[in-house]
Amino acid sequence: YQPNAAALAAGKGTGDSCSSYGNRNFYNLFTEWFGDTKTIVQSNVNIPNGTYRLRAGDSDKFLDVSGGATGNGTNIQLWEYVEGNTQEWQFTRLSNGLYTLRNPRSGKYLDVAGASTASGANVEIWQDTGACAQQWAVMVNSNGYRLVSACSGKSLDIGDGKITNGTNVQ
Repeated sequence: YQPNAAALAAGKGTGDSCSSYGNRNFYNLFTEWFGDTKTIVQSNVNIPNGTYRLRAGDSDKFLDVSGGATGNGTNIQLWEYVEGNTQEWQFTRLSNGLYTLRNPRSGKYLDVAGASTASGANVEIWQDTGACAQQWAVMVNSNGYRLVSACSGKSLDIGDGKITNGTNVQ
């Protein structure tokens, strides 16, 4: 059986005379004990909250908001170091162990377009939604760090494997 809207809206409380609670109660208890069921990745390192620049490997290219624009849907690309805050990202650790990355210039967040789980999905900035599209696991390995999408479990990557100005980030 499926809880009706009143049961879901009531949280742990009582809905209406047509409400059923078994699945809702199970879900509430499960997520209290084990955490969010939608989180498929976890960070394996603790990064202190703060502002960082993200460099692509050993290159001289950084994660950059295209053209320094500030609108929803602005593309993320690689670009050589520039002064200012188009290449700065404010890391904030969430209670689920994942991170949000906010660009201080725009006030918007690193976001997988449409919360896509497809390989090659575009990455952009978007206003805060709290969705998995804006939550990232930080993973450390022998080559440095990588960001992994909470929606898909896939790592942030660069288009065509090129490390040049304007290379798309996906």
